[in-house]
Amino acid sequence: MLYSFVKGTPALLIGKERALVVGDLHIGLHLKLKQEGLYFGNATERLAESVLRAYRKAKARRIVLLGDVKDRISSPSFADYRELRIFFEALKGIDISIAKGNHDSGLERMMENMGFGIPVEREVLLEKAALLHGNALPSGAAMHKQLIVVSHAHYALERNGAREKVWFVSRQAHGAQRNRRTLIVAPAFNELIPGSALSRESKGYLPLLRNNAFGFGDARIYGLDGKPIGDVNRLLA
Repeated sequence: MLYSFVKGTPALLIGKERALVVGDLHIGLHLKLKQEGLYFGNATERLAESVLRAYRKAKARRIVLLGDVKDRISSPSFADYRELRIFFEALKGIDISIAKGNHDSGLERMMENMGFGIPVEREVLLEKAALLHGNALPSGAAMHKQLIVVSHAHYALERNGAREKVWFVSRQAHGAQRNRRTLIVAPAFNELIPGSALSRESKGYLPLLRNNAFGFGDARIYGLDGKPIGDVNRLLA
C-alpha cells in the first residue's frame, strides 16, 4: 500500500519507506496564546510525545515534517530556540527531514546552530511520493510522483457545532485514469490548531487546487479514524 492513515492521529505513513508524515506543528504557538491569557503548560513536550506515539504506533523508520515547524514567522526569539530544542531533543536518534513552510524563515540556521543536523528542504522526494508544505507549487520532479502530500490549509469539517480535523484526498484533474496522481492535504498536527473550515473559498488556500491541477469538489474527506466521510460537493451542499 502506498500510504495509510495512522488511525486516531493526524499522521500519515508512506508505505515502502515507512515514513511518518505530519504537518503544521507550529511549535511555539502556545507562547502567543499565553499573551492572550490562554495557558497551555508543557505544550511542546506534549507535542513531541504525540509525534513519538504516532511514530511508534505506525512502526515508522523516519519522520518527515511538512513545514510550519515553528509558529513565529519573523526572526526567531530566544524562546523559539528553547521550544525547538525541547521538541527535537525528545526525538533525538530518529531520522527526520523537514519540508520548509512559510513560517519557517531561518529554520535552517536554527537547526545548524543547535547542532541537530536536520535537513530543511523545499520538498522531500521519496520513491513514489513528494512531500512539501503546499503554499507554493511543487517542482517538476515532485509533480511526476504518484502521490503528493501537503499541509498548509489544515482543513477541518464543521459538524455538530464543532470543527473536526479531516484528511482531504483528491485525484489529478486531468490525464488517463491509470496515470492520475493523488493529492493528500494533511490536517494540522498541533492540537491547539482546530483547523480551517472546509468551504468553497478554501479551495484558494492551495495553489494545486487553485489552478485546478487537482479536483476540489469531487475530493474525498476522511476522518482521523481513517473512515470516509463523503465527497466535498455533498458535504458542502
